Amino acid sequence: MKRALFLADRVALVRQACNAVKQHLPESSPVNLVTEKDKSGRVYVCTYPTMMGLIDETKPGANGFEAR
Repeated sequence: MKRALFLADRVALVRQACNAVKQHLPESSPVNLVTEKDKSGRVYVCTYPTMMGLIDETKPGANGFEAR
């Protein structure tokens, strides 16, 4: 199963992207990581600072996000 990550610089763009993915690819289970950090899906949408926080607060690989 392939996954995609869409990073944006504003929360408004995250919401817009999540809504667009839901509309055009409903089977992709988009996840807004700004508000739903514990969900799983195929398309993840979030802000740069949120993603950096997720990487910093977990052990490498614990939640599937790892800096490389």
